[in-house]
Amino acid sequence: MNNWLKKYNKLGIRERQTLKKAILQLIWVYLNLRFRSFENFKKWFKNSLKDESIQDDELLSASISKASIIYPGMFTCLPQALAFKKMKGKASEYKLVIGVQPGVAKLDAHAWIEKKGEVLIGDVPDFNYLPLWTWE
Repeated sequence: MNNWLKKYNKLGIRERQTLKKAILQLIWVYLNLRFRSFENFKKWFKNSLKDESIQDDELLSASISKASIIYPGMFTCLPQALAFKKMKGKASEYKLVIGVQPGVAKLDAHAWIEKKGEVLIGDVPDFNYLPLWTWE
């Protein structure tokens, strides 16, 4: 924990603020995913999107990645992608994509965020997932 605090203290003010927001959004998204039905979650998520957003895609991606390390296994790809989309606000150029890996015996699903075909969050090595569903 001490090491994490040292790294946090080295961040600039903007990075700290974005990291704090990312932690809160990840927790909020995770809890709503966990305790709401999918239909209620979709309604809540849509109604919670604001017009204002964090403009810097790289900063937001990095902050969500750092924040997700706090609780490994809890903030998986779906909460990360949802938190990113939520923090970007109503910007339509960001797509949340859920896909599966073809040709494997066990279902392997993954969620990621794309903007103009580029993966902003959720990129993994050997990325060959086929999109099943896109939430724009």
